[in-house]
Amino acid sequence: MALPPKFDVKATQQDDQEKNKQQKDSGGSKNTLISKLKYSEVHPDADIPNILRALEDNKDDLKQTLNCCRAVIKFANKAVNVGLSEDWLKATEQVLLNIDKYISSSDLPKEEKIPFTNLYIAKFSCLQVRNNRNEEAKKCLEKAISLSSNLDEEIEAYLTLAKYYENVSEYKEMKNYLDKCEKICQTKPILENYLAHVWLLLGHYYFFQFNFRHSRQNLIKARTKLKSILNKAQNETKESALTHRRLSDCLHYMGRIYHEQYELVKTAEYYIEAQRILEENQKKNLLATEPGATAFYHLRLGQILETCKIRDSANEHYSKSLGIFNEFSKSGLAQVSLALANMIKDAPTSQSKSYEPTLKKQEAQIKKAEEDSLKTGYYRGYLLALLQLFWLYVRNLKFHLALPLVWKALTSDEFKKSGGVLLLYRYAKKFLFGIFYKIRFLVWLKLHSDKVLYRCPCPIHQNKQDEK
Repeated sequence: MALPPKFDVKATQQDDQEKNKQQKDSGGSKNTLISKLKYSEVHPDADIPNILRALEDNKDDLKQTLNCCRAVIKFANKAVNVGLSEDWLKATEQVLLNIDKYISSSDLPKEEKIPFTNLYIAKFSCLQVRNNRNEEAKKCLEKAISLSSNLDEEIEAYLTLAKYYENVSEYKEMKNYLDKCEKICQTKPILENYLAHVWLLLGHYYFFQFNFRHSRQNLIKARTKLKSILNKAQNETKESALTHRRLSDCLHYMGRIYHEQYELVKTAEYYIEAQRILEENQKKNLLATEPGATAFYHLRLGQILETCKIRDSANEHYSKSLGIFNEFSKSGLAQVSLALANMIKDAPTSQSKSYEPTLKKQEAQIKKAEEDSLKTGYYRGYLLALLQLFWLYVRNLKFHLALPLVWKALTSDEFKKSGGVLLLYRYAKKFLFGIFYKIRFLVWLKLHSDKVLYRCPCPIHQNKQDEK
């Protein structure tokens, strides 16, 4: 497997700024919106702060309304991924205000259709950064659906809404929209990009329902379709960049399934390949930069290294994940907190007072994850925190603290919205299978099997080993 280069978000931003500075110094481009858009067609690494300034400069010029629409839609994801969602939200709202003036003006031509659906999806992307469960963001998607003017826009809005329901753990609603999209796509062969996306999200859905067999089936279908689409692509277009990103996500979730089965060598291979595709995609199209995906890569790799007792390398990956989440995205902070709780020296199953400080540290770390989950609307993370705290108390024979957590979880709105009793049944089934997988892994570990990792397989640590 080819080794990917080291991913550095800060370096990417510095390169963006330097290229735009050189462009400005050379007199090759004026600081106007239209020049920025033309430049970005050839060089999609345009610097977001410069585009924001261009949008501000042109906000009172109604003749530039359509160019403003294109810019807001095109660069929305990159603005969110580099931590400028609030600034982009203001720019998007300004564009929506200007559209009303543009439509009512009798002096301006109305030859081109206003892309309302994509504008409201761009606004949604910015709003959801504040909180996963954001009613205003949800209303944006509902408006995007109502204003869709063709099948492509309608399906795009439906899939974005399905992803919203995934993030807020309302899986029944997520499945309803995915089923609706799948039926539409299967009757229209030209919608194969959307069909691949549907299968990918169905892979997500079944994964979070602990139905790993159905999850793998849908992910394999998505992977096959995505590779077929890429083979047909003649050049590196925006759609090609999006397809690469989805293929990376597909491989990452396939790795997560193997992780659940303690096949950690395969897990690592999938994670590393997913990250390689992500980084290569970023090189070809910097609009595809996604620090959050890289942060999750480090988090997941850290988890399997921890399981294999490679704690130093695991800690390095956790630190990288935490650093990226703190700077660019809060979405995974709760999961990192839960992982770091495990890295605190394990307290043995004893009530000896000498071990109390370690237990207290683990407890505080998990409770921090619980609070972070509620603040960001990540209710699945809230239930994971309660579950991890429950097992911490059980391991330390503190049953008087563990039992109230069961009632707290079962009576919570988060539990009901995530599937209720059916989710509990599926978790119990997963837990029983997990015991078998864990025993099998421990046997492999005892026998020094090649199915166990003995050092970190990531490119950075492999290069360090080679240098030695």
